[in-house]
Amino acid sequence: MAGFVEGETWKRAVAKGHALGSGDVETIQTDDVDDLLARIETGSVRETVGAVSILAGPFTFLIDRMSHEQRSRLAALITSGAERALLEWPGEAERNETFLSAWFCADRDGAVARLLALPFDELPPPSQKSVVYYLGCSWSEPAKARLFELYRSGGPAGQEAEAALELRGAIVPGPDRIREVAARWREARHWQDLHWLYDYVIERLPPESPIQPILELLGPPSTDGGNEYYYAYGEGGIYLEADENGILRGTHRS
Repeated sequence: MAGFVEGETWKRAVAKGHALGSGDVETIQTDDVDDLLARIETGSVRETVGAVSILAGPFTFLIDRMSHEQRSRLAALITSGAERALLEWPGEAERNETFLSAWFCADRDGAVARLLALPFDELPPPSQKSVVYYLGCSWSEPAKARLFELYRSGGPAGQEAEAALELRGAIVPGPDRIREVAARWREARHWQDLHWLYDYVIERLPPESPIQPILELLGPPSTDGGNEYYYAYGEGGIYLEADENGILRGTHRS
């Protein structure tokens, strides 16, 4: 009888980069775990990502099917994969992020301690970005202190730390920061910048605020229906509505 990694379910998932449902994962047996561990060690990027996502994912019943040796081997593979991603960032970003996410979820306190011990300035830029991201996810006091330290140091890492601190409400963006993000939105129309402006500017406006300063900040809308304005990005956008006196009366983000 062919093992799980020889079956069509696994092959289709790898070929298309799809996640597997619990019903598919239920068919995985102890012997299949060894095959999946081997894919983490020597498989393609998609095979590695798929195997880590299955074995270290939300399907906790798989842990019960693993031997002590298999669990130890999985933990060692995840830790070594995360270490390689942080210190060298070789290969595919998708594989690196999968290892880092699994590592952080498995031992958040240990991961944060390791992140804080890293020689941050010597890390490659993608690794620095990941360090800032996971420190922001942790939000422990030491993590918060390091984020403030990076924020004050400036540069690209400082900008990433600033965004993480803003997301947690630890700092309030000032006028220069708002103008910077708005200018980037008007030029590139990235949804992240529009979301940021909605969260940190529009949602924080006091009652009876005029809509005109917001329209000037965001630039020309995608559609303009008189007192209704829509700013689109891909399949989403934000909606603004004013009354006959130009006072903002309604907002919505999709």
